Amino acid sequence: MKLNFKKTGNIFRLALYILIIGTFSILCVLNASTYSIPENALSMTYGDLTGSGRMDIIVGHGKYHTTNWAGLSVLYNENNTIFVLDTTYMYIGSSLSLSDFDKNGIYDLVTQCTDGTNMQIGIWLNYFTDSCDFSAIYLTEYPDDINTGDIDGDGNTDIVFYSNYPFFWGYMKNDGNGQFSAPIYYNEFENPLGSIACGDLNNDGVDEVIVSRSPDKLLIYSSGWLIDEITYSTDYSEIWVRDINKDGNNEIIVAGGIIGAYTELLIFSKNEAKGFSLTYSKRISEAMTRLSIADLNKDDYPDIVYNCSYYYPNSDYEKWHTYILYNENGVSFADPVNYQTYFGDTPNYTSTIRSFVADIDGNTLKDIVALNSSYSFENDVTILFQTEEGDFVQEPQTGIENHNLVSRIELYQNYPNPFNNETKIQFSLEAPSEVELSVYNGKGELVRNLVSSKLNKGKHNFSFKAEGINSGVYFYRLSVDGVAKETKKMLYLR
Repeated sequence: MKLNFKKTGNIFRLALYILIIGTFSILCVLNASTYSIPENALSMTYGDLTGSGRMDIIVGHGKYHTTNWAGLSVLYNENNTIFVLDTTYMYIGSSLSLSDFDKNGIYDLVTQCTDGTNMQIGIWLNYFTDSCDFSAIYLTEYPDDINTGDIDGDGNTDIVFYSNYPFFWGYMKNDGNGQFSAPIYYNEFENPLGSIACGDLNNDGVDEVIVSRSPDKLLIYSSGWLIDEITYSTDYSEIWVRDINKDGNNEIIVAGGIIGAYTELLIFSKNEAKGFSLTYSKRISEAMTRLSIADLNKDDYPDIVYNCSYYYPNSDYEKWHTYILYNENGVSFADPVNYQTYFGDTPNYTSTIRSFVADIDGNTLKDIVALNSSYSFENDVTILFQTEEGDFVQEPQTGIENHNLVSRIELYQNYPNPFNNETKIQFSLEAPSEVELSVYNGKGELVRNLVSSKLNKGKHNFSFKAEGINSGVYFYRLSVDGVAKETKKMLYLR
């Protein structure tokens, strides 16, 4: 039997679900921005699961010896009423991701999990609908971390992973319908691996795979082939791929730590002649873990949010705080500022283990969502809302009904990108305006006008279908009241 866990507003239907599954519980609200969840929370992600335009929160829990409970908590953002749905009873690991693997416009879910015997990567297609379809990909060993990317440039989102039992990384190819190949394993190593990431480092529509190997290497693979190595000195590291300086090229961001001493933020940029080299470093006294990268202050440069899950002697950090490194025009990062994100009664046993940034209260300002966890004590999710002055507080800054409020004209990156059939383009208007949204080819020739009319203030979405065009790079331009405001690039792969 397949159940629909989407919110319906139908009390009779909701009561029926309670009788059927016996696991639905209203979330305990501890204060204005803190919500109690089941214990041993390990992972967290977010997305608009209901099409409401508001960000919902998903938390994964692992089974621990003090409890038989394991599964997911889904916190739906609906008119300031948030619920928890206990929907699975499998161990959910430290990686939890949402992606539209089968390209039907509905989020799918992927995570590490176990059925009590077999270690596996679990894939739930259309998880948040009544047509949920679960499939388990069994691995030879437990996957320590999972990431996603288009590693063969076919426009489909593939899954990559690594394991330290023994040391290897691998991937599973997506056929475009959410069906995955058997795992393909690469390179047994002599040293442990620390992190795995995907990103397009060559601007060709193909995501490279970057693996950190303890104690001193970043290994970059393209189509399974090792194409570059970067040497640096740390005991552990976490890696991300982002365009930090907004020059149109992705950088590799590394948070590398010397246990018992310090953490370094390292940024590697590509030099066409020499490959990747270190272009920025900053020593941090705290143990940087579980970074989240997003533009917090609307200056168009990605900032870094992190937590401190490890204890370093002689460090003045608080493990129940979240830290922010503001990006100073893509050149450097300011010293960290921190905000308390755990307000419970067991600070010696509970840590803020993950944070992400998203507009939770609908005023277009990015808020901080923090996951606080322990094995058997308090577990909760705390939201700090950003004010117009750039501070973070526990009270929402606007009513949830104002989720369409925008303060400037903005054109967003199309999704998916690259694409091979259809992609969506979103933009926002600060006032009612005459709008033109047009697509051009690489020669600057007009391909299609997607909209040419007066639109109201707020966010707008339009689809571009790749009909009668060749594979390649295309550009879409937003003009408002006759003035070209912004142009972005997208890649079509047929």
